[in-house]
Amino acid sequence: MIFYFGGIYNSITLGIPLKNKNIHCIKTTTIYSCVMLCNALINPAMTSTNSKPRISLLHSYFKPAFKAGDTVQSMYNLCALLADEYELQVICVNHDLNEQRLYSFIDQKITYIDESYASVAYVSETSSVAEITNIIQTFAPDYVYIRDLNRMRFFLSGWRSVLKSKANLVVAPGEILHPGSRQKNTILVSAYLLYLKSLLLLVRNKRWQATDQQELRAIKKWFGRREPAFIAPNILRPLPVMQTFPTKQKRELRLVYYSSITGRKNLILLLRSLARLNFPVSLDIYGPATERNYWDKCERLIDEMPRNVTVLYYGSTTYENFAKEAHRYHFMILLSRGEYWENVVYEAMSLALPAIVSRFTSWKFSNEKEGFYVDLEEKHICVLLTELYKMDEAAYTAVSTQARNYAEQYYLNNAANYKDEYQALFS
Repeated sequence: MIFYFGGIYNSITLGIPLKNKNIHCIKTTTIYSCVMLCNALINPAMTSTNSKPRISLLHSYFKPAFKAGDTVQSMYNLCALLADEYELQVICVNHDLNEQRLYSFIDQKITYIDESYASVAYVSETSSVAEITNIIQTFAPDYVYIRDLNRMRFFLSGWRSVLKSKANLVVAPGEILHPGSRQKNTILVSAYLLYLKSLLLLVRNKRWQATDQQELRAIKKWFGRREPAFIAPNILRPLPVMQTFPTKQKRELRLVYYSSITGRKNLILLLRSLARLNFPVSLDIYGPATERNYWDKCERLIDEMPRNVTVLYYGSTTYENFAKEAHRYHFMILLSRGEYWENVVYEAMSLALPAIVSRFTSWKFSNEKEGFYVDLEEKHICVLLTELYKMDEAAYTAVSTQARNYAEQYYLNNAANYKDEYQALFS
């Protein structure tokens, strides 16, 4: 056993190497420095002679979170992709979305865990910008990767650590730039983006990540046409092995909504459209109600549904649980007002569930044999749902098979380029 005593930041700290890979620390970020030193003495491969470039990834939520949506799985997939060639640190909060209860393994203000592909720092809501900055600086990354512009503490921590070092800053702005995302509180969000822009002017060694051409254009519009930006899509989950496929008979329609519940996702429009139908139809809803006032309006509409319409809310669920239930439905429907990239559309189609989406997503169906676009008006939605209600078994089987094939080809086309695209981003 090795003991290390030192006056770091004017405090006496103690680091004790642990026998397993999990590291739990502990009331101050200074102890993390000692633990890393002790482990480095035991395992020389962890010293600064390691030739792997280092990346600090800042995102609000990471495993085991599942209520925060598809970006959590995408982050985990990204770590798995990069782990062989980069040393990774993830910084996230210590609870799931809209949860006050901490993860079961959290016992300190800041808890460090060595996951399969990354060292993860779970910080509390009271952790300061200075504390988070110290976590980053102790890791000494070559790249600071900010995946979450909605959490100001994370942005400021990454920004400060870059200003204090020679690290490169990589920013993935995400859906905050989408016009549909700014439809509510437009002035406030625009002012926030201008504030971020003013801070980023102080950083020379920065670059941007866009997930598609639409997001790339938004980055150039908001932050400058000369800003270096790369397209690197979110990392998809591999296709699941199918055991039970969905089936459908003529004159039946079972829909599923599988996403967070916010104004941008437009669930109210779907509920109002269902209320206009004169045939039996069911809708099951999965996902966290992240905007309480919006969900209250949804609940009132659900309570007022006519007898021919059945709507049930199942709350948040994991992908694994949803995949077990997917065969009970006919179509996944998401009438979003704005998405750069929607993982749940791919995941539904990979489960042989054809998707019904608005044209405000980045999905490009080649025809109506794999998915359906619909205009965001009740009359158009009702017309399409009536046609799908009348679809017979043979026609549905063809559409379901095409949806699965489309997802498979989509995955293969993207997966082949993942490593090259992210190496370009972090090089």
